Amino acid sequence: MKLNDLISHNRTSIMGIAMVSIMLFHQPFFYGNPIVDFFHLYGHWGVEVFLFVSGFGLVHSLRKNSISRFYKNRCKRLLPACLFVGIFKYALSQIGFKYHTHDNIFLLATNLYLWYIYAIIVYYILAPWIYKLINYGIWILINSCIISYGSNFLSFGESPFYLINHIGWITARLPIFILGMYLTVYPLKVSNRAIVLIGLAFLMLCMGLQLASIMVRFQWKVPYLNLLLLPTVPMLCIFFHNLNKAADRIKISFIINYMGKHSLEFYLWHEYIYWNVYHHHIFNHFNASMKCILAICIITFLVPISSFFIKRIKELQLYPI
Repeated sequence: MKLNDLISHNRTSIMGIAMVSIMLFHQPFFYGNPIVDFFHLYGHWGVEVFLFVSGFGLVHSLRKNSISRFYKNRCKRLLPACLFVGIFKYALSQIGFKYHTHDNIFLLATNLYLWYIYAIIVYYILAPWIYKLINYGIWILINSCIISYGSNFLSFGESPFYLINHIGWITARLPIFILGMYLTVYPLKVSNRAIVLIGLAFLMLCMGLQLASIMVRFQWKVPYLNLLLLPTVPMLCIFFHNLNKAADRIKISFIINYMGKHSLEFYLWHEYIYWNVYHHHIFNHFNASMKCILAICIITFLVPISSFFIKRIKELQLYPI
């Protein structure tokens, strides 16, 4: 199966495994275990897979819909979920559950204080115009790499406005989003075996650089690490697909697919629940294992409830989309 067909047919499961990786990266309960420490070092690269697959999927949406319909569909996907969970978080913050939130009510209620939500909204806004430029060739991808690299040497922290301060969140991962769009328009003509071999070589390099930066206590920043990850992400999509096939053999792939289907809800809730269970004084008498189990249970409880009400909100059409 060619890469594009593999992603098209297995998008949900790929995103589900990426979500597992991200949740393992963010968990604060355990350290010192080789598997746990591995994900604390590298699990956040699941975000690269998310953005790559998102860019890939948006091209198909843009091919089928007008720009106005595309924007309406994106609003319908993001707005109800972000507002429902954001207002819920705000209510909980008023009774003391305010770890991993923001003091600004607007940022909290919209979840814009979360970098991924901020970045993906900007990417959605830019997507139709990026798509038009991609049709002219590879230059839009090359220029995004230059912007991403150059932004490492700029300071965005001098503005009093939170979102302006964090423009670096957008520029850092813009190339991987554009790569997903680019490879949808211009599919790779090499075999999956070649994709895996090239991806593994770059992955080993990136893992080594990431480990080295940790060992010197972040004093050495690798300004081009996100760019070196570009060749690895198609390989990770293939790897995640094979992981899901292995999970299917032991009858747990339904969990992965569920997490992929509700990845937005899992993303919006998981860090907030992790850090409140970890820090809040009412959980002080729990050990790390109990806190971890409790946090997962709460997330597992909140995600379907959120999904249910978000679906009802969409059906009511309470907003002009």
